[in-house]
Amino acid sequence: MSNNIRLPRVWDKVEKEMMLPARWEEDVVGCSHKKIGLYIYRSTKDPRQHSSLDWVLKHPGYFKVMWPTGLKDKNGKDLGWWEGDIFKRHGQSLPWVIVKEQGCFWFKCPVMKERQLCYRVAEYVNQPIKIGDIHSTPELLETKNVT
Repeated sequence: MSNNIRLPRVWDKVEKEMMLPARWEEDVVGCSHKKIGLYIYRSTKDPRQHSSLDWVLKHPGYFKVMWPTGLKDKNGKDLGWWEGDIFKRHGQSLPWVIVKEQGCFWFKCPVMKERQLCYRVAEYVNQPIKIGDIHSTPELLETKNVT
């Protein structure tokens, strides 16, 4: 089995903290929340095996799961773009957010109600700049903060 299993990052709605993916052992990847001792994992040996990620997905009132886009730059390096990230695009002052809709990742402008497929935006010469995410820095989406 490949070690390239992609896990989400998880926003803890109660503690208001982000849990980021990590690799603990050769066959276990996941993320943890040190304060409450929650570990979200998935075995790389058998991804169909029951995991704590399954539990998190069943409790959306406590957690918001945000999936990585998996997009890479022209050199094959992961762009590190995630569902929920906020970006500024070249020559624009309005914020754009990555959302997952209809099975695809989109750059969506909440102000203009416009969207573009992420893989198309990843091909642009002038890459958008990540400035935050919808949970840790929601104020970036407020129109009064748009310059």
